[in-house]
Parts: sequence; C-alpha cells; structure tokens
Amino acid sequence: MDFLGLKNLTVIEQTLKIIAKTKNIKLDLDTIPLDDTKTFKLLQLGDTTGVFQLESGGMKRYLKSLKPTVLEDIIAMVALYRPGPMEFIPDFIAGKNGEKTVEYLHPSLEPILRHTYGIAIYQEQIMNIARDLAGFTYGQADVLRKAVGKKIKELLDQQEETMVKGMIKNGIEKNYPAAFMAALLTSDQNNIDRVTIEINECRKMGLTVAQPDINESFPTFGVINDGQDNKIRFGLNAIKNVGHHIAENIWEERKAKGNFKSLEDFLNRIKDKDLNRKSLESMIRAGALDCFLTRGKALGNLETLLEYNKKLQNEAKSGQSNLFFGLPLSSPVFSLKLEEYSDVPIEKKLSWEKELLGLYLSNHPFKEYLALLKDQVTPLKKIKSHTGETIQVAGIITNIQKITTQGGKAMLFVTLEDSTDSTELLVFPKTLSANPALWQDENLLIVSGKVSDKDGQAKILVENGRILEKEKLETLKAKNFAQNKVWLNLPIGFDKDKMQNLKDILQKYPGQTPVYLIINNGHSRKLKTDIKILPATDVRTEIENFLGQNTWTLEI
Repeated sequence: MDFLGLKNLTVIEQTLKIIAKTKNIKLDLDTIPLDDTKTFKLLQLGDTTGVFQLESGGMKRYLKSLKPTVLEDIIAMVALYRPGPMEFIPDFIAGKNGEKTVEYLHPSLEPILRHTYGIAIYQEQIMNIARDLAGFTYGQADVLRKAVGKKIKELLDQQEETMVKGMIKNGIEKNYPAAFMAALLTSDQNNIDRVTIEINECRKMGLTVAQPDINESFPTFGVINDGQDNKIRFGLNAIKNVGHHIAENIWEERKAKGNFKSLEDFLNRIKDKDLNRKSLESMIRAGALDCFLTRGKALGNLETLLEYNKKLQNEAKSGQSNLFFGLPLSSPVFSLKLEEYSDVPIEKKLSWEKELLGLYLSNHPFKEYLALLKDQVTPLKKIKSHTGETIQVAGIITNIQKITTQGGKAMLFVTLEDSTDSTELLVFPKTLSANPALWQDENLLIVSGKVSDKDGQAKILVENGRILEKEKLETLKAKNFAQNKVWLNLPIGFDKDKMQNLKDILQKYPGQTPVYLIINNGHSRKLKTDIKILPATDVRTEIENFLGQNTWTLEI
C-alpha cells in the first residue's frame, strides 16, 4: 500500500488553507467529486507536476495517450506503471481508446477483465480467474496470489499444474456435466456418503440418476445416449453383491451381440459362474431386471431361474449344446417357464434400494408424508436459511453414530433425510437420555432444534423429537387425497390401445383422488376422467414406468 509522503500532505493542507483564505471556500476532501471534468482534462494534458505518482515524464506521456475519463483508468495506469508490467501499457491504452478490439482467451474472463480491457492487472483478478475457471477455493486462490506477488518460482510451477488440471476438470463439468458426474460417482462408489451428496448435486444440475438396468447400465456409472445427455445410469458393479467380473461380462456380451431381448435371452447368453444366487437376486431387487418383469414375479421364480441358468452353465462346460442335433450353444434344448406372482409394494422396493445401492434412488419413502406436513415442518433443503433459528423438521433416520463425550456420557450424530435433502442431527446426552428409543434406524421422526452453521454445513442441535406413526400418516394421507387432483401428461401419439392400458393400471388403485389428463396432439388439451384413485407411490411408479418420467403431478 502506498501512502502520501509528508511533503504531499503538507502541500494539500496549505492549498486548502489558501483557497479558504482567498476564495472564502472551505473544501472538504471527503466530499470532492470523483468525476470532475476539469481534473480529468488536466490529466489528459499531462499537466501533473506535483501530483503523487503521476508527475514523472513517462507517466505524463502515458496519461496524454490514455486520455483517462474515470478514476479506474488512473488506478489501472498506476498499477501498470509501478510495479508493472509496463509492456502491457500500450495494449491497455489501445483498448481504452477503441484502437484495438479487446479479446478474451475465454468468455468467462470478460466479466473479470472488462474494466482493464482484457489485461490482468490486479492480484484480485488473478484470484477470481483461478476461482471461476479452475474451481479454486478462496484459500487456494490466495496461495496463487502469494506465488505471483512474491515471484516464488517453485510455488508458481506447482500452481500451474493445479490450475491446468482445475480448468480441464471445470471445463468438462460445464460442457459435459453428465459424463463428469458419472465419472465422479464411479470414483466414489464405495463411499455412500459422497455418492449421496453427488446424486443430490446431479439433481440440482437437472441430471437424472436412474436405477440400474441390465440393458443400459455399464459396469460403472455411465451416461445414457438418448440424445438428451442428461441421464446417468447406476453401474452394475455399484450394486451390492454384484462383482466387477460379472458386471464386465454382461457389458461385453451386450456390446458384442446387442441388448438382451428377454430374461430368458439374458440367462441363455450369460453363462458365468459369478451369475449366482447372490448376484442375480441383488440385481432383481435393485431393479436391474425391471425391463423384463416385475420384481415380485422374478423373486417368486428365483429358484426356477437359478436352476435354468445352472443347466445352461453345465451344458456350456460339457459342450452338449453344440452336439445335440447340431444346435449352437446359444439355443438351449429346454425353455424357461415362469409362474405368476404379484409385485412387491413400493416401500419394499425402496428398502431394497437403500440396502443394495446405499440410498433411496427411484423415489423417497418420506416424499408423500412431507407434503402432508408442509405446514408444520421446514424442508431440509431450506434449513440453512434459518441459521440461528429454532425450527421443526421431519424425515427418516438413515444413519446413527454414537460417541462418548469427555464427561463419559453418550451422544449421537444422526443423519435425517426427507425427500429434499439430508442433514445431521446432534443429539446431546440430556436429549438422548430423555427418550433413547426414539433414535433407531429407519424411524420416522419430527424434530425441533436450533440450526447451526458453525462449519459451513447446516446442522440441527436437537431439543426434542417424537415418532411419526406411519398408520396415522397413511390415514391423514387418505383424507387429504380426496381434495387433491392427479394430472397425467400424455406423450404425443398416445393411441387408444395405450389409453386402455393406462385405464387398466389406474383401476388397480381405487381411491378418492380424481384423475385429469393433459393430451398433447398438436396442441395441449385438458380432460377430466371419471376415474378416482389412491395416489400412492406404487401407482405413481407404475404410471411413470408406462408414460415416462415427470408425467405425473399430484396437485395438493
């Protein structure tokens, strides 16, 4: 920082006194205008003898060329002239006067360098470039500032490598967000806390993370090539009990010979020792075979499926399939016959997702309950805006960590989820001892407490809580549904046969909520039906499997 010397201060003081004495004008330095036309005219003429930092011959020459019109011009010129870099002064002047087109290496640089005509003059600009283009934190950007300001070559070399990697990462994330997030999820697939955070980030970015699918999933997380570039599929290897070898085998088979046409086709083509009870059952429960049949039917026939696959594996080993009437290995001499079983409830499917994928993916067991409690609780995604306040939240317990305090008493760190986000609850010894049975995994709770943002992450310091009884919530849900509406947005080209299929699905879920259709055939038309349903999660999932994602809206 530069300070006016004693001589400069004395000159200013004496000038003010002379003006007051001879002109009877008392000037206040705190109120003098920063856009005085006469002052800038003086600077443009280079008449700056006696003016701090502007009176050298070189500076006078540059001021005449620059023709400054705003204070920022003077600040930038002083910074360029002393301590430098002086070689950019001609470019700065040409940019200021419109004598050359100001160019930016990247559009993201324009808001940072606009006022200095494309030249990085200040250390703050360098810090902002590092943050915006390379994703640096404030701390990392300050290290770069230090390296530049002190000209520390070793540190500058380190920062160059970090900066380049950061810009590549940031560029990929901005231009190929789905691919970047799929790679990030793969790198963290064994850390479910990170995966949960990253999937929530995907949703904020407008990306869909879908359940595993035997015909679309890669061994790791991957992007579905559907023209939208916004859907990520859960990787087969990310399913608990499905190893890398069988996941790779499925992908290689699909890559070589195309998608599996049916469950029977899948079992005929995958004759791998790792396709066993554990891996097959886990893929079924995780929804990877939903494209062929319901999970209820698949699990009901699990023994039949295993026996069928075992026979195929035995034939593959003995080579009998090649010899039996000259049939190729891919044509078994027996067929797969399955019995009918009803599907499992959505709650069970979500429980399996939590068990095998590590999180609730296709839906959330608390979503409909949160809608019922909207007047009583704050959604978890909004709690940060209530820092320092005592609020009420509700959700399902997904993780509990118990520790012992220095005083020898137990306290808990509890993860609470609703359908919008998750947060950590701090349950101190006194609160814990008041009702220890409250704090069990998968309990539905309503909790009061103060929001703390001490380390930048919103947490709730629990004061009290109570169990939300599922039966009462279901009763309340049924009463409320009579006042609601279900809107179904039908895709273009929806024909009579599909309409009958839709009607058949809806009639499996009788209730009190009327169903309305949005028909899209050239123009949008709304139609009320005579069907009333119970809009539970089961029917929504079945409808969206039939019509597509985001075709269901529950108007409350």
